[in-house]
Amino acid sequence: MSSAAPPLPEFAARLGDRRLFPDLAAWAYLNHAAISPLSRLARAAMGRAIGDVSREGVGAVGPWMAQRARLRAALAGFLDCEPEALALTTNTGAGIRAVALGFPWAAGDRVLLFEGEFPANITPWQQAAALFELELRFASLAPFAAPGGADLGEVEAALQAGVRLVAVSAVQFRSGLRMPIEALGELCRRYGAALCVDAAQGVGLTPLLAGSADFIAAPGHKWLMGPEGTGFLVIHRDQRLRP
Repeated sequence: MSSAAPPLPEFAARLGDRRLFPDLAAWAYLNHAAISPLSRLARAAMGRAIGDVSREGVGAVGPWMAQRARLRAALAGFLDCEPEALALTTNTGAGIRAVALGFPWAAGDRVLLFEGEFPANITPWQQAAALFELELRFASLAPFAAPGGADLGEVEAALQAGVRLVAVSAVQFRSGLRMPIEALGELCRRYGAALCVDAAQGVGLTPLLAGSADFIAAPGHKWLMGPEGTGFLVIHRDQRLRP
């Protein structure tokens, strides 16, 4: 019989409870922005999943699907969106590629990116540009690090000139710079452009709601403290992607 089920009571813990990480009892781990250590809860869930497939093979699929539905509902509640708007993926790049290759492009459409972005938020757009005859443009991050606050002038000028989609990381991986996602989303909506957010460095650390962007892609192995090979993509209800 499958053991795919909600976490057992003995593994329930509040966020920040160090008892979930007994192997780190004598350490202060500061690199969640790369890969989070696995908690007792995550390790136990993975062990149960391995046990399920070892005992039942394909018979474990039904309970797994129910567990996936619970996970989608939990993530949707965390991001303030409907579960139907959220797809489970294997990582951030998989979500961004789904947008880059499934968006209803027309030849000549422009995509605005930012200098110094993580490769997973560059290469999918380069691939889409080659396939769909798109034009890629790059904006500087310097105006967003200004002492007086973010200056969106360069982005607005690009939008005025005609941009179909803006792709940006919520938190820049090199510097930790937090981008003003809500302000960027409002600006994109004003000019009829879509906003795609790479939330890898931000989700679970900084407030991020699904309504602030058209697409949000993120992994589970950083601040959400899940294993590698997990992630999600949120698609705004007003957007459609080609299958």
